[in-house]
Amino acid sequence: MKTFIKIIFISLLTVIAPFLAVAPSVAEDHDNPAPQKKVLYYRHPMTLGVTSPVPAKDEMGMDYIPVYSDEGSKTTVAGRAAVSIGPDKQQMIGLRTATAMFESLRKPIRALGIVAHDEALYDAQMEYIQAIYRSPQVLKDTYTTAYQRRLAPLAEESAKLKLMQLGMDQQAVSAIKRTSRPDKRLLHLGDMRETWVYANVYESDIPFVKRGDAVEVTIASRPDLKFEGHVETVSSFADMENRTFKVRALVQDEKMLLKPEMPVNISIQSDLGRGLSVPAEAVLLTGERAIVFIEKEPGTFEPREVTLGAQIGTSYEVKAGLSEGEKVVVDGNFLLDSESRLKGAVAGAGAAS
Repeated sequence: MKTFIKIIFISLLTVIAPFLAVAPSVAEDHDNPAPQKKVLYYRHPMTLGVTSPVPAKDEMGMDYIPVYSDEGSKTTVAGRAAVSIGPDKQQMIGLRTATAMFESLRKPIRALGIVAHDEALYDAQMEYIQAIYRSPQVLKDTYTTAYQRRLAPLAEESAKLKLMQLGMDQQAVSAIKRTSRPDKRLLHLGDMRETWVYANVYESDIPFVKRGDAVEVTIASRPDLKFEGHVETVSSFADMENRTFKVRALVQDEKMLLKPEMPVNISIQSDLGRGLSVPAEAVLLTGERAIVFIEKEPGTFEPREVTLGAQIGTSYEVKAGLSEGEKVVVDGNFLLDSESRLKGAVAGAGAAS
């Protein structure tokens, strides 16, 4: 009998010994509990606007979802919140980032145009030169009436305005006044290794075009050839029927292949200087604003409103809202935006309650 009791006692010790061994560590865990997230409120599992300050169940018996203090943190973009995503989920949704950086920005502007044969502008240049010489003579003539004296300066100003309406700018007009010679290249006379080409540039692109920008011209009959030149003048007057502006360029034509009024394709390389740029796919255009998601810290993505400049190929120039070196999301940002808006709505509903 005593032997049987000893066997039972040893068996019991064998079973409870592991629990006795871990008891001290459990006690230590209770003495130093892991930090707990603070619950702000509880939200309805199906309806965002319904919240509760205490745990509750909905009409289907489902538990309300706790919203913690680190969820829905405020950002500079109204209605959106920062989003935290672990590495596994980032890989699953194909999330990818790129770095905002300063670089030289050149915007290609394409337009249709013609090789100039501009008799009207040539005649206007002659009128301007004649007006310049006629005005002093009229003022010196003793038989000139007072009315003629008043008209003499106006004739020069009128001829100048006509030149500008035909596509010249102030600098080009000053050059005509200095040389007192009309430009024979407008009539395709003489040495035509340098030729005038006119481009019709849409009003949306005209702010980026300026004197000196590089120009490349191609023709349908010889697509393998490229004629290079530069912008000389940008007209101040719009063609409202076509919503374009005339851009005059001088191009090199050593073999004199460009013929008067020949249609051409023109590419203007607008030099925008150095600027901050991001890939175009990083930008979410809402219609009212432009938003990017930046990686504020590993695994945490924050929406940021940015001010855009020109779109340059597959990139956007960023005027404000980003700094060089910040990482922006280029793939997976639509999913981030959905999550960000959901958290923003939840946070707003919780604050309202």
